[in-house]
Amino acid sequence: LYLMADDMRPQLAAYGFENMSTPHLDRLASEGLVFDRAYTQFAYCAPSRASFLTGRRPERTKVLNFDSVFRDHHPDWTSMPQFFKNHGYFTTAAGKLYHDGDADDALSWTYGLGNPLGSNFTAWIQCQCDGGDACDEFVNYCAITPNSSIPYTDEDLAIQEGLARLRYAANASAPWFVGIGTHRPHHDSRLPAAWAGPVMYPGHVAPPAFPLAPAGAPYMSGNWFGGDYIDPAHGCPNCSVPAARAIEYRRWYAAAVSYADHILGMALNALDGLGETASTITIFHADHGYQLGELNEWSKKTNTELSLRVPLIVRVPWKTEAVGRRCSAAAELVDIYRTLVSLT
Repeated sequence: LYLMADDMRPQLAAYGFENMSTPHLDRLASEGLVFDRAYTQFAYCAPSRASFLTGRRPERTKVLNFDSVFRDHHPDWTSMPQFFKNHGYFTTAAGKLYHDGDADDALSWTYGLGNPLGSNFTAWIQCQCDGGDACDEFVNYCAITPNSSIPYTDEDLAIQEGLARLRYAANASAPWFVGIGTHRPHHDSRLPAAWAGPVMYPGHVAPPAFPLAPAGAPYMSGNWFGGDYIDPAHGCPNCSVPAARAIEYRRWYAAAVSYADHILGMALNALDGLGETASTITIFHADHGYQLGELNEWSKKTNTELSLRVPLIVRVPWKTEAVGRRCSAAAELVDIYRTLVSLT
């Protein structure tokens, strides 16, 4: 069971953020091996996913942006899910595993080929400010309301399909590989009302500790003009978002992390219900980290610790010596492919 989140830095209770409500991933951490120093190869969605899903570094995949997919350059490569499919596994996925849209890889899947049954089954539903959602001034976050024209999130659709495919897999007469991925906590944070920032985290939220770029930082070292968050105070190395707005952005990001935990927890609970937990390798990680105003960055796409470091948890129930343990050695997402193959 391959679980993924988008743009999630290791902001989980299991990683020392005791104020965070992430019970499902914390439970997974208590039953598996937590990697404290796990890193992506590239702090950007499509390049990172092309890397760890092929087991090659970005300079080999040639995927450095959203302009191509790895098969454009290497049509004969075998992806991670494809490897398992080629060895008799039933493979399928729902939500965001490969990058959205055309980046999906039909050769990876036993079930889910072509539109609308590819792994990226659900379109990303962003804030519907003209459709009844309650949005902030600059549309960085929003809550679904009784007046919302779309009263659900794309995660609701993704997990519904993901759970159906998990049931298909469990009933298949073969071993299986099921991927389920969330868009959250990717900007913008569109959340159900019960998961809104002030509801989930009504108390104190700290502003970024270091809100300005380092003195003398080269222009190319930052992503000041290409951040995700829209704010009139953002857009140069030494102009910072006011603390009051920065706190709200960070509050809603935390809520989006908790919502992703809730969605992925449904998959973990379903695995329990199917009686498959004890015989299943379960892995969770993000595609890259994120900066929430630190060094004046509101995005990824930098080579900082916050942009590159990710949560990584691996549960292998029969590896009892790893249950509830932590690993402080540096780990890279590019090695997940080989690791999963060696474990099976």
